[in-house]
Amino acid sequence: MTEARIVLDVWGGPQSLDHVARYLPRPEECWAIAAAELAAGFLVNLRQEIAWGCFTPFDRRTGVLPVAGELQ
Repeated sequence: MTEARIVLDVWGGPQSLDHVARYLPRPEECWAIAAAELAAGFLVNLRQEIAWGCFTPFDRRTGVLPVAGELQ
């Protein structure tokens, strides 16, 4: 059985339209990450299923980019 993961997407920039980071934490870890990103002024989306996009965590702010072609 696969461990449950939350997809935590972070948005920023003008009108929060830039997808700047994605985390794939366990459910118990997501709240602290979301709180820190919100406190820093970013928009945060949380969901349990992967509906679209790259399944690789990334953070454009630190230069860690998603792997091309890694889709769920």
